[in-house]
Amino acid sequence: MKSSLKIFIVSLLFLIITLTTFGSDTSVLRIMTTSDLHGRFFPYDYAINAENLNGSLVQLYPIIDELSDDLENVILIDVGDTVQDNSADIFFDEPVHPMIEGLNEIGYDYWVIGNHEFNFGVPTLQKVMEQFEGEVLCGNVYLKKWRQTCSSIRYL
Repeated sequence: MKSSLKIFIVSLLFLIITLTTFGSDTSVLRIMTTSDLHGRFFPYDYAINAENLNGSLVQLYPIIDELSDDLENVILIDVGDTVQDNSADIFFDEPVHPMIEGLNEIGYDYWVIGNHEFNFGVPTLQKVMEQFEGEVLCGNVYLKKWRQTCSSIRYL
């Protein structure tokens, strides 16, 4: 990560923490992350035609809702491998991929691109990234075209 970007991120976090504690004794900043959802919108594995209770958006939503309900300062991040596996690839031609629609509906602030997001090619990834309403974060990737068409991506 470039040092100027590191300084910016640390400064921004410091500012958030400082502003939220101004005038009060304490404040809580909760950072919640999910990872490796692998196309599991529902707790079901379509490849083996069986229930899979190892984590899905439907299972996570009530937990996220409960943990963030009483707090003003919550940052929700998915750290990748979100739209690959569990037959999720059949939805790439839809106006909004169901996994991205779920992230948007739950209110994720950031989506970090995982290695499996690249499985279906850059144009598909770019289309899906543009559907996400939060900020898209990606590291160690450079594509000049993204700077022109994906305003939400941040280059770390």
